[in-house]
Amino acid sequence: MKIAALKYRLPPTRRSNEDVVAFVRERLGGRPAGEVNDLVRLIEAGFAYAGSRYRYWLDDGEPVLDHAIEAARDALAEAGLRPQDVSAIIYVGVGRGCLEPASAAAVQMRLGAVNATSFDILEACVSWVRGLEIAQALFKAGRYGNVLLVNCEMGMRRFGAIDELRRDNLDLYFSALTVGEAATAAVLLPGGEDFDFHFRTWPEGFGYCMIPLSNARAFMPDQLPENAIADRFYAMSLPLVNTALKGLERLYGETGYGNGPLPDLTLIHSVSERASRQAIPLMGLDWDRHFDIHASHGNTVSASIPLGMALAAEAGRLAPGTDTLLIGAGAGVSTGFCRFVYQ
Repeated sequence: MKIAALKYRLPPTRRSNEDVVAFVRERLGGRPAGEVNDLVRLIEAGFAYAGSRYRYWLDDGEPVLDHAIEAARDALAEAGLRPQDVSAIIYVGVGRGCLEPASAAAVQMRLGAVNATSFDILEACVSWVRGLEIAQALFKAGRYGNVLLVNCEMGMRRFGAIDELRRDNLDLYFSALTVGEAATAAVLLPGGEDFDFHFRTWPEGFGYCMIPLSNARAFMPDQLPENAIADRFYAMSLPLVNTALKGLERLYGETGYGNGPLPDLTLIHSVSERASRQAIPLMGLDWDRHFDIHASHGNTVSASIPLGMALAAEAGRLAPGTDTLLIGAGAGVSTGFCRFVYQ
Protein backbone atom coordinates (compact mmCIF):
# COMPACT_ATOMS: atom_id res chain seq x y z
CA MET A 1 0.00 0.00 0.00
CA LYS A 2 1.16 3.54 -0.68
CA ILE A 3 0.23 6.88 0.86
CA ALA A 4 -0.01 8.95 -2.33
CA ALA A 5 -0.95 12.19 -0.55
CA LEU A 6 -1.57 13.43 3.00
CA LYS A 7 -3.04 16.87 3.70
CA TYR A 8 -4.45 18.68 6.72
CA ARG A 9 -6.37 21.76 7.74
CA LEU A 10 -6.33 23.61 11.06
CA PRO A 11 -8.75 26.23 12.39
CA PRO A 12 -7.42 29.75 11.86
CA THR A 13 -7.20 30.57 15.58
CA ARG A 14 -4.48 29.16 17.85
CA ARG A 15 -5.35 29.10 21.55
CA SER A 16 -2.75 29.16 24.31
CA ASN A 17 -3.36 27.82 27.80
CA GLU A 18 -3.95 31.43 28.85
CA ASP A 19 -6.61 31.83 26.14
CA VAL A 20 -8.40 28.71 27.36
CA VAL A 21 -8.31 29.95 30.96
CA ALA A 22 -9.76 33.29 29.85
CA PHE A 23 -12.50 31.41 27.96
CA VAL A 24 -13.33 29.35 31.06
CA ARG A 25 -13.47 32.51 33.19
CA GLU A 26 -15.84 34.10 30.69
CA ARG A 27 -18.17 31.10 30.61
CA LEU A 28 -18.21 30.77 34.41
CA GLY A 29 -18.45 34.51 35.02
CA GLY A 30 -21.71 34.25 36.97
CA ARG A 31 -20.15 32.13 39.71
CA PRO A 32 -18.38 33.37 42.85
CA ALA A 33 -14.86 34.59 42.08
CA GLY A 34 -13.30 32.28 44.66
CA GLU A 35 -14.87 29.20 43.06
CA VAL A 36 -13.68 30.22 39.58
CA ASN A 37 -10.18 31.04 40.81
CA ASP A 38 -9.97 27.65 42.50
CA LEU A 39 -10.95 25.89 39.27
CA VAL A 40 -8.47 27.94 37.25
CA ARG A 41 -5.60 26.97 39.57
CA LEU A 42 -6.45 23.30 39.09
CA ILE A 43 -6.76 23.71 35.32
CA GLU A 44 -3.39 25.45 35.08
CA ALA A 45 -1.78 22.69 37.14
CA GLY A 46 -3.36 20.14 34.82
CA PHE A 47 -1.92 21.84 31.74
CA ALA A 48 1.55 21.84 33.29
CA TYR A 49 1.22 18.15 34.22
CA ALA A 50 0.02 17.12 30.74
CA GLY A 51 2.50 19.28 28.84
CA SER A 52 -0.29 21.17 27.06
CA ARG A 53 0.56 24.60 25.63
CA TYR A 54 -1.39 25.31 22.44
CA ARG A 55 -4.32 23.97 20.45
CA TYR A 56 -6.41 25.22 17.51
CA TRP A 57 -10.15 25.80 17.96
CA LEU A 58 -12.85 26.93 15.58
CA ASP A 59 -14.75 30.02 16.63
CA ASP A 60 -18.49 29.69 17.21
CA GLY A 61 -20.39 29.74 13.92
CA GLU A 62 -17.44 28.72 11.74
CA PRO A 63 -18.24 25.92 9.26
CA VAL A 64 -16.81 22.54 10.25
CA LEU A 65 -16.83 20.05 7.38
CA ASP A 66 -15.47 22.63 4.92
CA HIS A 67 -11.99 22.06 6.33
CA ALA A 68 -12.07 18.32 5.69
CA ILE A 69 -13.37 18.90 2.16
CA GLU A 70 -10.52 21.33 1.43
CA ALA A 71 -7.97 18.83 2.74
CA ALA A 72 -9.54 16.08 0.64
CA ARG A 73 -9.48 18.19 -2.52
CA ASP A 74 -5.81 19.04 -1.94
CA ALA A 75 -4.93 15.38 -1.36
CA LEU A 76 -6.76 14.26 -4.50
CA ALA A 77 -5.05 16.95 -6.58
CA GLU A 78 -1.61 15.93 -5.31
CA ALA A 79 -2.39 12.28 -6.11
CA GLY A 80 -3.56 13.24 -9.62
CA LEU A 81 -7.14 12.15 -9.03
CA ARG A 82 -10.51 13.81 -9.63
CA PRO A 83 -13.42 13.35 -7.23
CA GLN A 84 -15.13 11.07 -9.75
CA ASP A 85 -12.04 8.84 -9.72
CA VAL A 86 -12.40 7.98 -6.02
CA SER A 87 -13.25 4.32 -5.41
CA ALA A 88 -13.96 4.39 -1.67
CA ILE A 89 -14.19 6.98 1.10
CA ILE A 90 -13.60 5.93 4.69
CA TYR A 91 -14.40 8.46 7.40
CA VAL A 92 -12.31 7.81 10.51
CA GLY A 93 -13.19 10.68 12.85
CA VAL A 94 -14.96 10.95 16.18
CA GLY A 95 -16.24 14.40 15.20
CA ARG A 96 -19.55 14.18 13.37
CA GLY A 97 -22.90 15.86 13.04
CA CYS A 98 -25.12 12.77 13.22
CA LEU A 99 -25.07 9.16 14.34
CA GLU A 100 -26.32 8.02 10.95
CA PRO A 101 -25.97 8.00 8.01
CA ALA A 102 -22.22 7.65 7.62
CA SER A 103 -20.22 10.88 7.77
CA ALA A 104 -18.29 9.49 4.80
CA ALA A 105 -21.45 9.95 2.74
CA ALA A 106 -21.49 13.65 3.63
CA VAL A 107 -17.88 13.92 2.44
CA GLN A 108 -18.78 12.06 -0.74
CA MET A 109 -21.71 14.39 -1.39
CA ARG A 110 -19.65 17.54 -0.85
CA LEU A 111 -16.78 16.30 -3.02
CA GLY A 112 -18.99 15.08 -5.84
CA ALA A 113 -17.33 11.65 -5.70
CA VAL A 114 -20.23 10.13 -7.59
CA ASN A 115 -18.59 6.76 -8.30
CA ALA A 116 -17.42 5.98 -4.77
CA THR A 117 -18.77 3.88 -1.94
CA SER A 118 -18.44 5.31 1.54
CA PHE A 119 -18.54 4.16 5.14
CA ASP A 120 -17.30 5.08 8.63
CA ILE A 121 -14.90 3.48 11.10
CA LEU A 122 -15.25 4.55 14.72
CA GLU A 123 -12.53 3.36 17.10
CA ALA A 124 -11.93 6.60 18.98
CA CYS A 125 -8.40 7.93 18.58
CA VAL A 126 -7.15 4.72 16.93
CA SER A 127 -9.59 5.08 14.03
CA TRP A 128 -7.09 6.44 11.47
CA VAL A 129 -4.61 3.60 11.99
CA ARG A 130 -7.46 1.08 11.84
CA GLY A 131 -8.57 2.74 8.60
CA LEU A 132 -5.15 2.02 7.11
CA GLU A 133 -5.53 -1.65 8.00
CA ILE A 134 -9.01 -1.85 6.44
CA ALA A 135 -7.82 -0.08 3.28
CA GLN A 136 -4.92 -2.50 2.85
CA ALA A 137 -7.28 -5.46 3.27
CA LEU A 138 -9.61 -4.01 0.63
CA PHE A 139 -6.70 -3.57 -1.78
CA LYS A 140 -5.57 -7.16 -1.19
CA ALA A 141 -9.10 -8.33 -1.98
CA GLY A 142 -8.90 -6.45 -5.28
CA ARG A 143 -11.95 -4.42 -4.42
CA TYR A 144 -10.90 -0.81 -5.03
CA GLY A 145 -8.32 1.15 -6.97
CA ASN A 146 -7.90 3.86 -4.31
CA VAL A 147 -9.19 4.87 -0.90
CA LEU A 148 -9.70 8.38 0.50
CA LEU A 149 -9.22 8.34 4.28
CA VAL A 150 -10.80 11.42 5.93
CA ASN A 151 -11.45 12.75 9.41
CA CYS A 152 -12.75 16.06 10.71
CA GLU A 153 -11.96 16.45 14.39
CA MET A 154 -13.39 19.95 14.49
CA GLY A 155 -16.21 21.46 16.46
CA MET A 156 -14.92 19.25 19.27
CA ARG A 157 -15.13 22.08 21.83
CA ARG A 158 -18.90 21.68 21.71
CA PHE A 159 -18.48 18.26 23.34
CA GLY A 160 -16.72 19.81 26.33
CA ALA A 161 -18.52 20.37 29.61
CA ILE A 162 -17.08 23.84 30.24
CA ASP A 163 -20.34 25.34 31.52
CA GLU A 164 -20.75 22.41 33.93
CA LEU A 165 -17.21 22.45 35.34
CA ARG A 166 -16.97 22.10 39.12
CA ARG A 167 -14.24 21.04 41.48
CA ASP A 168 -15.94 17.67 42.04
CA ASN A 169 -16.11 16.79 38.30
CA LEU A 170 -12.96 18.43 36.94
CA ASP A 171 -11.14 15.10 36.95
CA LEU A 172 -13.71 13.85 34.40
CA TYR A 173 -13.95 16.92 32.20
CA PHE A 174 -10.49 18.50 32.30
CA SER A 175 -9.24 16.56 29.26
CA ALA A 176 -11.62 18.40 26.92
CA LEU A 177 -9.63 21.57 27.61
CA THR A 178 -6.51 19.95 26.09
CA VAL A 179 -8.30 18.88 22.89
CA GLY A 180 -7.23 20.55 19.66
CA GLU A 181 -9.01 20.53 16.31
CA ALA A 182 -7.80 19.39 12.89
CA ALA A 183 -9.00 17.72 9.71
CA THR A 184 -6.91 15.37 7.57
CA ALA A 185 -7.25 13.56 4.26
CA ALA A 186 -5.04 10.81 2.82
CA VAL A 187 -5.15 9.15 -0.60
CA LEU A 188 -4.14 5.50 -0.41
CA LEU A 189 -3.19 3.37 -3.40
CA PRO A 190 -2.44 -0.36 -3.80
CA GLY A 191 1.11 -1.52 -4.48
CA GLY A 192 4.42 -1.30 -2.71
CA GLU A 193 5.31 -3.12 0.48
CA ASP A 194 2.67 -4.19 2.99
CA PHE A 195 2.12 -2.20 6.16
CA ASP A 196 2.41 -4.39 9.28
CA PHE A 197 -0.46 -4.10 11.77
CA HIS A 198 -1.08 -5.32 15.33
CA PHE A 199 -4.18 -4.42 17.35
CA ARG A 200 -5.63 -5.36 20.73
CA THR A 201 -8.53 -3.96 22.76
CA TRP A 202 -8.54 -4.07 26.57
CA PRO A 203 -12.29 -3.92 27.41
CA GLU A 204 -11.77 -3.58 31.16
CA GLY A 205 -11.19 0.09 30.38
CA PHE A 206 -14.36 0.54 28.34
CA GLY A 207 -15.92 3.14 30.64
CA TYR A 208 -12.79 5.24 31.15
CA CYS A 209 -13.41 7.61 28.22
CA MET A 210 -16.63 8.33 26.37
CA ILE A 211 -19.08 10.76 24.81
CA PRO A 212 -22.27 9.13 26.15
CA LEU A 213 -25.64 9.56 24.48
CA SER A 214 -28.79 10.37 26.40
CA ASN A 215 -29.72 6.67 26.48
CA ALA A 216 -26.25 5.44 27.47
CA ARG A 217 -27.27 4.07 30.87
CA ALA A 218 -29.82 1.78 29.23
CA PHE A 219 -26.98 0.15 27.31
CA MET A 220 -24.19 0.26 29.92
CA PRO A 221 -25.66 0.99 33.37
CA ASP A 222 -22.57 -0.10 35.28
CA GLN A 223 -19.84 1.48 33.16
CA LEU A 224 -20.59 5.23 33.35
CA PRO A 225 -19.46 7.47 36.21
CA GLU A 226 -22.37 8.68 38.32
CA ASN A 227 -21.91 12.31 37.26
CA ALA A 228 -21.41 11.66 33.53
CA ILE A 229 -23.35 14.15 31.37
CA ALA A 230 -24.98 13.12 28.09
CA ASP A 231 -23.26 14.42 24.95
CA ARG A 232 -20.24 15.63 26.94
CA PHE A 233 -16.76 14.16 26.53
CA TYR A 234 -15.28 12.76 29.72
CA ALA A 235 -12.03 10.94 30.42
CA MET A 236 -10.86 9.23 33.59
CA SER A 237 -7.32 10.16 32.67
CA LEU A 238 -5.24 8.21 35.17
CA PRO A 239 -6.82 4.75 34.72
CA LEU A 240 -7.22 5.40 30.99
CA VAL A 241 -3.54 6.19 30.47
CA ASN A 242 -2.37 3.39 32.79
CA THR A 243 -4.49 0.83 30.93
CA ALA A 244 -3.20 2.08 27.57
CA LEU A 245 0.43 2.01 28.73
CA LYS A 246 0.14 -1.56 30.01
CA GLY A 247 -1.63 -2.59 26.80
CA LEU A 248 0.97 -0.95 24.57
CA GLU A 249 3.85 -2.56 26.46
CA ARG A 250 2.28 -6.02 26.25
CA LEU A 251 1.24 -5.71 22.61
CA TYR A 252 4.62 -4.28 21.58
CA GLY A 253 6.30 -7.33 23.06
CA GLU A 254 4.06 -9.56 20.98
CA THR A 255 4.90 -7.75 17.74
CA GLY A 256 8.55 -8.80 17.87
CA TYR A 257 9.63 -5.27 16.87
CA GLY A 258 11.92 -5.14 19.88
CA ASN A 259 14.06 -7.92 18.42
CA GLY A 260 15.05 -5.86 15.39
CA PRO A 261 16.38 -2.39 14.64
CA LEU A 262 14.64 0.64 16.06
CA PRO A 263 12.36 2.51 13.65
CA ASP A 264 13.69 5.77 12.21
CA LEU A 265 10.60 7.65 13.35
CA THR A 266 7.79 7.02 15.81
CA LEU A 267 4.48 8.86 16.09
CA ILE A 268 1.92 8.23 18.81
CA HIS A 269 -1.61 9.38 19.47
CA SER A 270 -0.48 12.04 21.92
CA VAL A 271 -3.22 12.39 24.51
CA SER A 272 -0.61 14.33 26.52
CA GLU A 273 3.11 14.88 26.23
CA ARG A 274 3.54 13.30 29.64
CA ALA A 275 1.82 10.09 28.50
CA SER A 276 3.95 10.01 25.34
CA ARG A 277 7.14 10.41 27.39
CA GLN A 278 6.01 7.46 29.51
CA ALA A 279 5.06 5.26 26.55
CA ILE A 280 8.11 5.63 24.31
CA PRO A 281 10.80 4.36 26.76
CA LEU A 282 8.39 1.75 28.14
CA MET A 283 8.65 0.02 24.75
CA GLY A 284 12.41 0.50 24.51
CA LEU A 285 12.05 3.18 21.85
CA ASP A 286 14.12 6.35 21.49
CA TRP A 287 12.53 9.71 22.32
CA ASP A 288 15.02 11.43 20.02
CA ARG A 289 13.47 9.50 17.12
CA HIS A 290 9.96 10.44 18.19
CA PHE A 291 7.85 13.30 16.78
CA ASP A 292 5.26 14.57 19.25
CA ILE A 293 2.70 17.31 18.58
CA HIS A 294 0.75 17.58 21.83
CA ALA A 295 2.44 20.75 23.10
CA SER A 296 1.89 22.54 19.78
CA HIS A 297 -1.54 21.19 18.76
CA GLY A 298 -3.15 19.47 21.75
CA ASN A 299 -4.98 16.17 21.62
CA THR A 300 -6.38 16.15 18.08
CA VAL A 301 -8.20 12.83 18.56
CA SER A 302 -8.05 10.57 15.46
CA ALA A 303 -6.26 13.33 13.51
CA SER A 304 -3.22 13.26 15.79
CA ILE A 305 -1.21 10.62 13.92
CA PRO A 306 -1.87 11.80 10.33
CA LEU A 307 -1.39 15.42 11.41
CA GLY A 308 1.85 14.41 13.09
CA MET A 309 2.99 12.65 9.92
CA ALA A 310 2.25 15.70 7.77
CA LEU A 311 4.04 18.04 10.18
CA ALA A 312 6.99 15.64 10.43
CA ALA A 313 7.25 15.65 6.62
CA GLU A 314 7.24 19.47 6.62
CA ALA A 315 10.00 19.44 9.26
CA GLY A 316 12.12 17.03 7.22
CA ARG A 317 11.69 14.19 9.74
CA LEU A 318 9.55 12.00 7.46
CA ALA A 319 10.92 11.36 3.98
CA PRO A 320 10.84 8.49 1.45
CA GLY A 321 12.64 5.50 2.91
CA THR A 322 11.84 6.34 6.55
CA ASP A 323 11.12 3.24 8.65
CA THR A 324 8.03 4.50 10.48
CA LEU A 325 6.14 3.17 13.49
CA LEU A 326 2.67 4.49 14.29
CA ILE A 327 1.43 3.89 17.84
CA GLY A 328 -2.28 4.12 18.52
CA ALA A 329 -4.07 4.20 21.86
CA GLY A 330 -7.58 5.37 22.62
CA ALA A 331 -10.89 4.79 24.32
CA GLY A 332 -12.08 1.23 24.36
CA VAL A 333 -9.28 0.84 25.47
CA SER A 334 -7.82 0.07 22.03
CA THR A 335 -4.12 -0.14 21.21
CA GLY A 336 -2.46 -0.64 17.86
CA PHE A 337 0.79 -0.52 15.92
CA CYS A 338 1.47 0.06 12.26
CA ARG A 339 5.00 -0.24 10.84
CA PHE A 340 5.95 0.56 7.27
CA VAL A 341 8.57 2.21 5.12
CA TYR A 342 7.29 5.60 4.00
CA GLN A 343 7.32 6.07 0.23
